[in-house]
Amino acid sequence: HDDVWLPDHLALCREVLLGEGADFVFGAAAYINAQSATPLRFDSLSIGISGAGSGHSWSPAGVEDSVAPASSWMMRREVFDGLRGWRLGRDCYTDPSQDFLFRAWRVGFRIRPVREITVVIVTSARRPGSYQAEGAAEQDWVLEHMDDPGFACELAALAYESNDHFNARARRNLAPVKRLAGRLVAALGLSPRSLYFRMKKGFSSGEYIRSLRSGRGLPAYAPPAGNVPAIRFDMVRRSCRIDPPAAIDFAPGAGGARFLAHGWSRPEPSGVWNDGPEAALLFDIGCRPDGDVLVELEVAPILAPGESRRTVEVYSGEELLQSWALAAGHQSVQIRVPGKSLRHSMVMVMFKFPATASPKAGGLSDDPRDLAMRLIRGRVALDAFPEP
Repeated sequence: HDDVWLPDHLALCREVLLGEGADFVFGAAAYINAQSATPLRFDSLSIGISGAGSGHSWSPAGVEDSVAPASSWMMRREVFDGLRGWRLGRDCYTDPSQDFLFRAWRVGFRIRPVREITVVIVTSARRPGSYQAEGAAEQDWVLEHMDDPGFACELAALAYESNDHFNARARRNLAPVKRLAGRLVAALGLSPRSLYFRMKKGFSSGEYIRSLRSGRGLPAYAPPAGNVPAIRFDMVRRSCRIDPPAAIDFAPGAGGARFLAHGWSRPEPSGVWNDGPEAALLFDIGCRPDGDVLVELEVAPILAPGESRRTVEVYSGEELLQSWALAAGHQSVQIRVPGKSLRHSMVMVMFKFPATASPKAGGLSDDPRDLAMRLIRGRVALDAFPEP
């Protein structure tokens, strides 16, 4: 949707697919780096190349230079059917597309690079909030030059100094040991790119995709640990749509459970308790707000014998919004989530409890949970005039 095929992309891919008896081919992709000044001009472009291949073949051994973007692909239908499509991002340590490409190589499909630039990519992952921003000035600039027969050649010339495949000086400096290690890892059935993200970047399954979504301005919340909490979180994420202003009731059967992202007990007649040191509410307000989001709550703390206050910290992302010292009894509180801090329609409010109380440990009841605050009811509204 944001990558652009050059006019001869399909023809060149088909030529290699048929002429070399390949199963899977891809053109080289020229990507416009975020360092390029805007508005775009040839004399200020920074260009990289992906999917150049090595000679007339492709290998997953070179982690940094083996990526072939999916928008550059052409394959026989039996490849896609044989691999049954690509896996969900949450199940991959790398891009699902590159996981698919590695699996195609692993089972022996004949993969060939076209060795010509056929796709132009404006790197959305490096432009903060690019999937939410209006306009597409960079793509418009590419389209303006689409019919110029020298366009792709000029992109290749700009990429010469920065790309290993086109720069003989850089190629001489590549570490042979690194490539040999990549080949050995691939021969063992492990994707070197996946291993790279796991070992060097420290990413867990699905974390790389979440980081890309976050940079592009899309919701990218990591589910909590544990199968049941993760299931609950994913169901809340899909069900938490709300049309402000709207009231919420956290009693059983009242519908408030669809906003309890994680860290909460089941709804009870008196509301819902946290269970542990942190808990979160999640709301999808349908669009990125122009102003602040107001979350009004009626809450009540649990106080152990001898305590007079319960501390609650309120966060939006990493930003501490408020710190409460809740006294005994019901009380109303208001949380203002700055609209300028939101990149999308999802609003997460995180509560952290420096200290909790177990009713069982305090001799109040047989309840063993680690409690701090009860939610009774609430309201979500929009403020079109954010505070400065």
